[in-house]
Amino acid sequence: MLISDCLDPDGMKKGLQYLVGSGWDVFVIQVLSPEELHPLEHGMEGDLKLVNAESNEVCEVTVTTPLIEQYQSNLSSFCDDVRMQCTRIGAGNVRVSSDIDIELLLVEYLRNRGLLR
Repeated sequence: MLISDCLDPDGMKKGLQYLVGSGWDVFVIQVLSPEELHPLEHGMEGDLKLVNAESNEVCEVTVTTPLIEQYQSNLSSFCDDVRMQCTRIGAGNVRVSSDIDIELLLVEYLRNRGLLR
């Protein structure tokens, strides 16, 4: 089970192909924050300074409705690509918000796979 935002700039395709090719039953849980999924609902508008949590790179932007629309289109395409990559190689996949109860999600997944009763 891979739990990730899947936002690695080098991608994850090779790693997933290796795991599936080695006989592992692979399931990808793509976790994104509520702010990433629904930026306007979380006050992401106007002049903002965004900081990449992994690289500390700073980007100053003015968030407008057209920019949000483009962002959401890009995010949707990216998540669709992650899903299609997983499907092509036989890995399961789900996208969730980071505010979900991860314990409940994992227990339900394991129950559905017959690994828990």
